[in-house]
Amino acid sequence: NSWKEFVRSGCVGRTASDSDCTMGSELERVLGLATNTGFVVSSYLIHRKDTKLVGSASSSSSSSSSSVASLSGDLDAADFIVVGKCFKSAATTALITSITLSNVPYTIIRLDDTAMYCRAEDGSGVMAAKTGHHIIINVYDGPQSVAGCAEALESFAEYLKEKGR
Repeated sequence: NSWKEFVRSGCVGRTASDSDCTMGSELERVLGLATNTGFVVSSYLIHRKDTKLVGSASSSSSSSSSSVASLSGDLDAADFIVVGKCFKSAATTALITSITLSNVPYTIIRLDDTAMYCRAEDGSGVMAAKTGHHIIINVYDGPQSVAGCAEALESFAEYLKEKGR
């Protein structure tokens, strides 16, 4: 809950002219907060329309960046396209049961027009949520991280929805 409170306290009520409080820095801070929970290995924010990366953060580093790190297992532009297509197919009721991201096969556990939960054979997984303008993607590394990763994902998605993003 302290994570949710910190996210909500961020830049709310400030103006975009505050140098430390642009929408970009606010989103980057929230991405970093997700990976600092200990449940999320990496977090990505992409545009829904073109699946371009807005920002990312990894638990292996304390800073967020606007480009994908080159560490093993990180997602890339092709993976973002796959996730975007999954959400589009969910809207047309096409049945997708598995995907491959960064050469790792995942079984889709849940896919609807707002969320996607996937699990790999080793217990790691990927979760994604769709908001008005963005898709958030969180990666976790084991079954003990599922609930925390889901909470981080859902909190960030709700935050963006409240902001109209």
